[in-house]
Amino acid sequence: MVRFAAAGVGPAAKGVRGLVTAVHVRRAMPPEIAAVWVPFDWDNAKLWALDLPAAPLPVAEVAWMLDLPCWRRGADWFVVRPREVLDHPDLHPEHRDRIERADLRWPIDITRNRDRWHVLDGLHRLARIVRAGGAVVQARVLPPELVPDILRIG
Repeated sequence: MVRFAAAGVGPAAKGVRGLVTAVHVRRAMPPEIAAVWVPFDWDNAKLWALDLPAAPLPVAEVAWMLDLPCWRRGADWFVVRPREVLDHPDLHPEHRDRIERADLRWPIDITRNRDRWHVLDGLHRLARIVRAGGAVVQARVLPPELVPDILRIG
């Protein structure tokens, strides 16, 4: 378990108040995640701004990510596996509620990494689809040549 000084401050916060940056989070990743995570830090706003088409993708292609402890509980990073939330939603009310509110009108964003698809954005949406028994998710594919366009700077 990794705990940072300020709850709610992390990679998405872009170093808010200078407490935690993507570099801090990457260094704190457990080996289980570091071994499979993409080798870059991205800015979701830049990712969302890309005009990428969505296409159906079998859930099975990205379901492996539901078994990684990639979510946090409060200030504790890398302690919650999406699959745990699906199996025991009342033990994880924050993520249970986020899954419930996940807007399926938006596709997930994926890229290819180490010979499999990696979800960059949309794990709560993916979890909602899995919870409903869905077999297909709409996904936007980030091609390797566009990675520089979404990199987090600083």
